[in-house]
Amino acid sequence: MWRAMFQHRKCLLATILLAFVSFTTGEADQSSTEIIAAEIRQAFEQHASYVSDPLGPDELLCKCSERGCDRDIVDIAGANYSGICRAHKGGMCRKTIQLDIEGHVKDAALACVPEHELVPPERPFVCQSVFGSKYTHKVECCKTNLCNYVEITIEEPEASTGLHWYILLLLIVAVFFSAVGLLVGIFWCSSDRSKRFIRNFLSRLFGRGGESANGDSRLERLLDDLEVTMSTGSGAGMPILAQRTISRQIELRECIGRGRFGEVFVGEWRGEAVAVKIFLSRDESSWQRETEVYRTNMLRHSNLLRWIASDNKDTGTCTQLWLITEYWPLGSVCDYLEKYEMNPVLAMQFIRSIVHGLTYLHTEIPGVNTHCFKPGIAHRDIKTRNILVKNDMTCAIADLGMAVRCVNGIIDLPEHTRGGTARYLAPEFLLDTFVANCFNSYLQMDVYAFSLVMWEIARRVKLPDVPGLDTMPKPYEVPYYEYVPREPEIEEMRECVCDRQHRPTIPPEWRKFPIMEELTRIMCESWSQNPNSRLTALNIRYSLDALIKKDGIQIIT
Repeated sequence: MWRAMFQHRKCLLATILLAFVSFTTGEADQSSTEIIAAEIRQAFEQHASYVSDPLGPDELLCKCSERGCDRDIVDIAGANYSGICRAHKGGMCRKTIQLDIEGHVKDAALACVPEHELVPPERPFVCQSVFGSKYTHKVECCKTNLCNYVEITIEEPEASTGLHWYILLLLIVAVFFSAVGLLVGIFWCSSDRSKRFIRNFLSRLFGRGGESANGDSRLERLLDDLEVTMSTGSGAGMPILAQRTISRQIELRECIGRGRFGEVFVGEWRGEAVAVKIFLSRDESSWQRETEVYRTNMLRHSNLLRWIASDNKDTGTCTQLWLITEYWPLGSVCDYLEKYEMNPVLAMQFIRSIVHGLTYLHTEIPGVNTHCFKPGIAHRDIKTRNILVKNDMTCAIADLGMAVRCVNGIIDLPEHTRGGTARYLAPEFLLDTFVANCFNSYLQMDVYAFSLVMWEIARRVKLPDVPGLDTMPKPYEVPYYEYVPREPEIEEMRECVCDRQHRPTIPPEWRKFPIMEELTRIMCESWSQNPNSRLTALNIRYSLDALIKKDGIQIIT
């Protein structure tokens, strides 16, 4: 009986607490929450053409406390609206307060609850309070924007005054002796005699002589760490502890590629496979430029390669500049096309995901401040070797080292202003007739290069069998393989593309199938000699989406 009365007391206390908070803050915050909700809806309306899941007029917005719960809102509206999630139509907002056995508030959690979790609808389980022997979880659900907002101070159990001073005294003593020991150790280890003593001691500890290879490697690691710890790197001043950077946390595996500015390795970092692009010190400007572009605000997109970090590493003979990104084992689109054929649906998925990433890259996204503003970016080196195949068989655009940005109408070019790969250069670049101070010129050249990527993918498609038609996939070839050598010079490409106005050959059977016919139309319009006649990346994405919807094609977007 007493236990039941106590449980009732906890429930009553939590109810009074929530009611008091709601009463004192509800009226004052109601107008501000509606303003916040209106600002978020306005941001979604401004970027409606780039949002795959628009914000409905009657969709509920709630406060949330879990990590990453606000990603959909922050990606569009900016970091000022963090801690807000979408409950979607029919959902509810929930707040949960955890009380201990003495009625102290131990935790508070805010969340969105989608409609399918509200079971049964008239009294959902997820909105019911839970009473336990140690903790009580008081839960409330509501149906107005940000109605679950609550500010609650988490109470810590009070320690006795005597215990408090006892812990403080222990900390003071520990810090004092640690400081004394550190100073003594630093002065003692600074002499050559002390270093020899430590080296001999470690040798005896892990085995004598060269008997154990494993022991030697462990010893070398310890000695290396010791040398790093005891050296400032300049040979002067007091010894300091060297900071462990990300390049020292990555173990390199095999080399998977070589490019214009360096090599690419597979590495392991915290149990995750990563790709490490290593530049030599003479290419520091290229490394710095690519790092700078990857750090651009709001450059997170599922069809752009995810950048993890950049770092430098001294190997003893040279300084390596590392650029670390996510790793996709299937390699580039070029590697994939050389090995595998594909069906029309997979080809459509490849092409649509690439142009989706290119559209996002090209688009300038204005924001309420500089922290949520994304400038327009032109890639300038679109080709199948710079596009990676992800595990879900969509693609991610990589290698932004030659990208150009447009910030507030000002074009930000890298130091090396020459174009990308000669085979993919647009006619106006080959003729040097493009408008260098017009950002749209760079976008048009990206679209031209993308049309050649479309052609490479389309050649590897296995079409449905039709009597009298060659529906087998063609061998993989690079664009203009029938007109120029494997590594053409710019002059050879100018003669082929501009003087003779050649374009990649379109097999006649492509026009017999609706999907291939539409892809052919997009290609031909996108590699037009006149840059102003080409489609934009957004136009291409809209055309593909219309084709996908018309034919009922199921792809991953």
